[in-house]
Amino acid sequence: MFDRLTALFREFSAGLTEQTLTALKWDLASGSCMGVFMGCIWTFVPKIARDNLHATDAEMAWMSCAPALGFLLSTFWARQMDGRSKLPFCWFTWLISRGLFLLIPLVQHHTLYAFVVCLSPFIGSISQPAYAAIMKDVYPDRLRGRLMSAVRILLSITTLISAMVMGRLMDAGLDWHYVFFIGGIFGVTTAWTFSHMPVTMQDPTDSSRMSMGNFLKDTLDIL
Repeated sequence: MFDRLTALFREFSAGLTEQTLTALKWDLASGSCMGVFMGCIWTFVPKIARDNLHATDAEMAWMSCAPALGFLLSTFWARQMDGRSKLPFCWFTWLISRGLFLLIPLVQHHTLYAFVVCLSPFIGSISQPAYAAIMKDVYPDRLRGRLMSAVRILLSITTLISAMVMGRLMDAGLDWHYVFFIGGIFGVTTAWTFSHMPVTMQDPTDSSRMSMGNFLKDTLDIL
């Protein structure tokens, strides 16, 4: 089985440059850790909030809309990254947002739980414009969709497997705090692995950086 998977990977990666192949390997590692993070935590967030901690309707609503609130500020985040290296905006925000779940053993009340669950995706949303720029930098145009799809497939598989395993363990009596803590470890690992992406470094003092007014105008023109 392992030999067959190795052969498939070699066939898939044939023709890739050394830099692209390095990026793909780190991206796959980060994606697989992200899948475990998702499967351990986000699969069970609503269930724990309602059944275990008895969160209020308002708290459930805030937890559902928190990611969207962060994405509404995407233009602002993109502006802050203009002319700067994009990689730190990804791995550092992932480290903070996903590392919050390492504190989950201290959470016993539904209000604090809702705060952590809302804050994590809000901070994580800062990375979205930077992530898009990094993908454009490390993958050639003709292969970008194919390579990113491969990472998404691996992420989905690991999410499914980890969710099934952790669900069975919780049914057997494992405390959800431990499950979320394990997920937090893998969440932090995603930041560490992604920080190794071979991104072309940019001069942070790039003189071509636009004014805020021109940046917003350019953004509206794109939309």
